[in-house]
Amino acid sequence: MKLTARLNRILNEHLEGDLSGGWRSVWKVLAEEIDRVNCPDDDILQTIRSKRLPDDCTEDQWLITKFILHSPLDPLNAISDGICRRMWKDSPCELALRLSFSSRHHWMASHLEGHFDELWRPILMAFAAHDTQGVFKLVSLWRGSAEKPNNCAYANICNCLQAIVLDNDDQLRDSIGKLIKGSRPGYISSVCQILRAIQSRDPDEFAAGLNRMLRSYRSYMFGDDIMGLLDPHAIGIFELARQYAPGVLSRFDVDRKLPWDAEYVRWLHSVDDIRDIYEPFDAPDWMQTTLFDMAGTEWALNARDKWRR
Repeated sequence: MKLTARLNRILNEHLEGDLSGGWRSVWKVLAEEIDRVNCPDDDILQTIRSKRLPDDCTEDQWLITKFILHSPLDPLNAISDGICRRMWKDSPCELALRLSFSSRHHWMASHLEGHFDELWRPILMAFAAHDTQGVFKLVSLWRGSAEKPNNCAYANICNCLQAIVLDNDDQLRDSIGKLIKGSRPGYISSVCQILRAIQSRDPDEFAAGLNRMLRSYRSYMFGDDIMGLLDPHAIGIFELARQYAPGVLSRFDVDRKLPWDAEYVRWLHSVDDIRDIYEPFDAPDWMQTTLFDMAGTEWALNARDKWRR
């Protein structure tokens, strides 16, 4: 990717920031996370464990909880660092890995913290990384949630994504009817416009919605310079349509400029599944089970009532 003076400035500012992980590969981040969670607990962590987790919480469950807390794999950090690696190192692979592991981290965190109606974003991030396992695990988590949503618009988007992934036309038709209309907030209503276009198989409406989604992304991300450079959710919803309703793609210009990334999308189409390009990694059992295998987190759902108090 050719970097303009403006892009160079934004990337350099991010790399020089105290919280930046953009200079590290995702595998280096994971190795550092193992070291971090194995450090002795300070007073704050001891208080969190005693007051917010059940008394019978095992050591591995506590390590998982520490991994969830303040992680560089949370979406804001991961997307920023992934974008940085994508542009600074010209590495589409690093962006895909960041999106994959961040969506998986979100899956882990949701078991403990809830906010299930926000799962639509990591679902689209998983699509943008071709993380098939991540997509189905996130959809399954949403499907099994009985919690009253905090945001009905988000919940309806989740219902539509579930219906598309599980090929449930009746549910999709019902969920589409509940989506918000109008222009505020523009980003969310453009997502709804795209989902309606997928359901109706309308290429013109799909292109209009995706272009509108890309135009409104920067303001949706609060004007953040580096986050505003590239929209992974737009790529994710494009990949969703490519898999389940490819006929709607015909009117969208796949070579348009940022925050779309045509080079990344072309590279992504050479990857059937992100796990095919995972590097060998010596993960401890708790990380292998939860982050890589996406299993063994049922205890967190049971602990959530105490965690939320």
